[in-house]
Amino acid sequence: MKKNIYINTLLAGTFSLLPVSEAISQELSVDKKGDVEVIQVTGIRRSIITANETKRSSGNIVDGISAEDLGVFPDANVAESLQRITGVSIDRSGGEGRFITVRGLGPEFNTVLANGRILATENAGREFSLDVLPADLINGATVYKSYSSNLTEGAIGGTVDITTWRPFDINETKMNASIAGTYDTNSESYDMKGAALFSTLFNDDMGFLASLSYNQRTVRIDSVFSDGYVPYSFDETQTVNGEPANDVLTLASQRYQVFDQDRERIGGTLVYQWKPNDDQVLTIDGLFSIFNVEDSSTEVAFPFSVGRENGFSNVVVNNSGMVQSATKDGFVDVIRASSPRDTTTYQVGLNHEWQISNNFKVITDIAYSEAKGDGYGKSRFYVTRAFSEMTYSLGSDFPLINTKEDLTDPNIWSSHVVTNAGNDTQDNVLEAKLDFEYIVDEMGYLHNIDFGFYYSEREKDRTASRRGVCGRCFNNAKVSITDPSVFKAFKPSDFLSEMSGGFANSWIDYDFDALTAYYQSEEALGQLSAEDRANVETLLASGGVDAQASEGATTNVQEDNFAAYVQLGFAGDNWDLNLGARYIQTDLTSTGQYVYIEKLINIVNPDGSIENRDAVFSDPEVRAFESDYDEILPSANFKWEFMDVEGLIFRASYSDTITRPTISSLSTSVTYNINVDAERVNAQNPNLQPFKSQNYDVTLEWYMNDSTTITLAGFQKNLSSFLTITTEPVMIEGVQFGDTRPRNGGEGEITGIEVAYQQLFDQLPEPFNGLGIQANYTNIDSTADYSELGGVEDLTLEGLSEHNANLILFYERDAIKVRFAYNYRSDYLSEASTWLGGPKHVDDFGQLDFRASYDFADTMQVYFEGVNITNETLSQYYNQDKSQKVGYEDFGSRYALGIRAQF
Repeated sequence: MKKNIYINTLLAGTFSLLPVSEAISQELSVDKKGDVEVIQVTGIRRSIITANETKRSSGNIVDGISAEDLGVFPDANVAESLQRITGVSIDRSGGEGRFITVRGLGPEFNTVLANGRILATENAGREFSLDVLPADLINGATVYKSYSSNLTEGAIGGTVDITTWRPFDINETKMNASIAGTYDTNSESYDMKGAALFSTLFNDDMGFLASLSYNQRTVRIDSVFSDGYVPYSFDETQTVNGEPANDVLTLASQRYQVFDQDRERIGGTLVYQWKPNDDQVLTIDGLFSIFNVEDSSTEVAFPFSVGRENGFSNVVVNNSGMVQSATKDGFVDVIRASSPRDTTTYQVGLNHEWQISNNFKVITDIAYSEAKGDGYGKSRFYVTRAFSEMTYSLGSDFPLINTKEDLTDPNIWSSHVVTNAGNDTQDNVLEAKLDFEYIVDEMGYLHNIDFGFYYSEREKDRTASRRGVCGRCFNNAKVSITDPSVFKAFKPSDFLSEMSGGFANSWIDYDFDALTAYYQSEEALGQLSAEDRANVETLLASGGVDAQASEGATTNVQEDNFAAYVQLGFAGDNWDLNLGARYIQTDLTSTGQYVYIEKLINIVNPDGSIENRDAVFSDPEVRAFESDYDEILPSANFKWEFMDVEGLIFRASYSDTITRPTISSLSTSVTYNINVDAERVNAQNPNLQPFKSQNYDVTLEWYMNDSTTITLAGFQKNLSSFLTITTEPVMIEGVQFGDTRPRNGGEGEITGIEVAYQQLFDQLPEPFNGLGIQANYTNIDSTADYSELGGVEDLTLEGLSEHNANLILFYERDAIKVRFAYNYRSDYLSEASTWLGGPKHVDDFGQLDFRASYDFADTMQVYFEGVNITNETLSQYYNQDKSQKVGYEDFGSRYALGIRAQF
């Protein structure tokens, strides 16, 4: 009932404020103080100047980026442009930026808006994937680092507002189009991308804009992964020196992987604008993105932890208490996997601005957004197995592994896992805003009173699947694969060419469907005992290896949010202050089906060790969890312009902010991994409470001219009840599982400083007066206590790099534009508590990008760009020890050569 009152009030306000008749409009119309200058954005310099103007005039602490021209964003990917902003770093997928971190807080702690509105996301949570938005369609982006009560709540890190082009922004008839060929060094593939935009005005009071973008890319990522190191004890018969070795760190497993992707993205916008008179603007707009990623991977895995100490010999322990080298009598797995990402995202909105009088303005905005991820039953995970003696020794990069058997021999392989699964997700967001801006006359320092209301409904559905009933029919090498035509040799070119030493660089490959067909053939089934065959055939007839519905992981989360705010603006001759408070109320319902393990059945090897397990699950039980909370979030932003130093501005800000738990964490989902030595419960937590923070910010900004600035900033965030994914031990049917789920707990603190400098060297003699520089550095210090959550007491917050830096050197003179951009972030904690217990970190990373263009007359441009041109790689390590490497990724470089025309 309460929900209907909120939405009906906002909708009634919306339509009551739409232009009713020209007579009413004329009656309320007043003369403006002057026309607003529309600045045409052209070139790198204009982009810098526009971003500076936004930053300088804002009442908040902000940073931003602006398009150089129609269809020319600083980078091909929006996330990669945002990482150039002071205090912003990114996470990558397929070598492209996907999620952002602001001032040390990861994507779930930041709000991404499109034209001031929340975008639905195909992710299971509320964190937005920026790689679904084509950069060709973006006008600019602003990062709000300080909070004010008129901003949509939910961001402890920062609020990012991405804007698309509007016809009244362009203010004339224009069209541009671009096309480029691209090359990826790892996949050695040539692809293409293109975009077009058209905007026009009718009678100066009506505008229409349409844009379209297409991008296709083939990706290959070479990687090495490990599950870390575990303590084992060996007796005197297993060691080289004949002495027992107790609790020495031993490699748990190691996997070499080649990951291939075909990425295709189609996006576009449509905008209609109408000025019925000088006082009103009506905008109806929409954007869409179709982003499909077809991926597959093949890897060879060496699971040394299976059987624990059993099978080890010739063990040599170094002075650091780690196994330097060893022989293991075990097996090798070849894993083929595929997890396609098929997404559709769109948003439609209506915005009405009405300047009722000189002093009073009303803005109404209604938007609906929907995102879908189509993955039910599409994810595949197949494992074949070969038995072999293995040796390994620690190397300078990763342990070096050799096998007695030739891994390209098609005659040594047997059956193991056959898994088909995957999930569908759907996210729907309906929101409405009603904002009032009133300028106060003759009331001393009080300048304006702003107030408004906000309401949103969000619903996230997740339809999950799990492996078929016959997913384990062929486990533990029950069937020898006697048909060699199922396999082919896999020898990737230049595989991990930058790593030192020898390692597995060739193995077998196979097709999912061909292997599935073989397992169901007489040649395979005839190898089973009569009893096993009868059981397998029964399972094949009742669904086989096809994905089955996963009731325990299928969930629905509904969240209704209401907010009301008031903000007072005060001003003097050289200062401004806004004081406000925002009241928020959230109602949440999380519904799903819960299942638990009733019985575990061990699958035993001939030597008596437990190879694997089956489980008997309970019938699903429907459960619904309801919760609600409300908060009052105060904020204050102060701005002082020094009278005796032109362009010098001091700012100070205080605010209380929250981040709601990401939606995926609020679901009732529970799944189980019953593999030996990897027993885990993976669950969510519908009882999570918001993450809260008190924030303090100060900045000193010096605008020496419209393009030369120096900025110093300091900030502190006092965090309470923060969320992290942790693992705690639980016993299920006499077996210890690691229970991994998000939990509230502990307190944390983030403090940091930011330094930024940019300048255009116009004073230099020609031709050097086209040079320019942008440089920034962020130092972030954090503390977090994970001890109550199964982790380590003194760690940094997850996703936080202490050092973040950008250096951009550019040259722009007449028709020539050249830019080199280097981005760096130091190592950071990626997981506070892993299933082995210790934390996992991502090592430091720096990337150099390049863009150059040449303009022919005023209508044509040819350009060349490169991303990661020095081919930097990404590494991970375990237990705060860089010698315990657990991950290495080589995603290569990519280049584009294109032409762009504008009319």
